[in-house]
Amino acid sequence: MKKARIVTRVKDKTGISKSKNRSGDLAELQQRFQQFAKKLKFLILAVQANHNAMLAYGKSRLDVAKAINSLSADTPLFPCAGDIGPLAPPADSSGNGSGDAASASTSTALANFHPTSYAAIHLQLHKKTKIYHDKYMEHVVNYAVEWERVLTNRISLHIKQANKLRVDLDHYNSKVESLRQDANKTMSKGKSVPEKDVDKLRRNEQK
Repeated sequence: MKKARIVTRVKDKTGISKSKNRSGDLAELQQRFQQFAKKLKFLILAVQANHNAMLAYGKSRLDVAKAINSLSADTPLFPCAGDIGPLAPPADSSGNGSGDAASASTSTALANFHPTSYAAIHLQLHKKTKIYHDKYMEHVVNYAVEWERVLTNRISLHIKQANKLRVDLDHYNSKVESLRQDANKTMSKGKSVPEKDVDKLRRNEQK
């Protein structure tokens, strides 16, 4: 029986025999889903590329701010171009006991600091945009990837199950037709069909 079903599936895949039970609606839905999946994949690639571009632009903008900070040091341009004030990392990172006091002092200075130089403004902007980039990754990129995974898994599974049921139906239809032909040949010779053959036909019809 397994061999017969394999033959039926091979014929169906290769197109040797056309299924009489193929649903036009299911075939159309499957085609539409394949088109939708391609468009969704394109969207995922687009938002991933967009996210990478945002990260690259943010880094390049920060690099420019760092370069201006370094270039303007010890020049009259430093206050309006490179001064980043308390935004700079603490000079003492040795981990001495005065770290808590320094941290509190830095927090107070940051709260009262209003960036006016080019470098300070862009350093602050970089910190904020990093938060936006992380949210974009979580709520847009990762969401789209998960959406594609769930849809593909669920719909592909249902399509596979539907095709399996259709092939099984093709198999039993072919088998019943063959059994009926054998029974008709037997009766045309004036003989009665054996009870086991009648039972076999009945069981396959039920399936």
